[in-house]
Amino acid sequence: MLTTSNTGLVNFSLAVDRLDSSGENWVIFKTQFEGAMRAQKVWKHFTRQAVKLKEDSLELEAWQEKEDLASHLLMQKLPDFILTKYMSRPSVAQKWSGIVSKFMNKSMLMQNNLHMKFLALCYRDRANLHDDKLRYSVALGSSKYRWS
Repeated sequence: MLTTSNTGLVNFSLAVDRLDSSGENWVIFKTQFEGAMRAQKVWKHFTRQAVKLKEDSLELEAWQEKEDLASHLLMQKLPDFILTKYMSRPSVAQKWSGIVSKFMNKSMLMQNNLHMKFLALCYRDRANLHDDKLRYSVALGSSKYRWS
């Protein structure tokens, strides 16, 4: 039987932030989540490396327990609308694959948008940037990133 310490699950809850529905924290979330899943010994279920056995056995039961744990940990960190969209998929690997695809695309769009706004910034010809104390802000979702 699979045993997972309560301390490990508490550490997981504290160490991994919930995924923001806008995807602003996707890169950090993905990094923290992968590390936490490796620590819980269930990362192979996300990458399709954990092979489900066909026959009834103790190994099949252990595999199912780890699959259930992986699914449970994933569900804890997703916004409700993401959870409802992907939880009907039969395996953790299929759920994770859909989530990664969605948020990688979102992240790339946000990065491109930020890059285009940065390229559009300009300064006045012959202006002393230190005296003028010019401030630029770029809105990204609900947060503002400032450069001064």
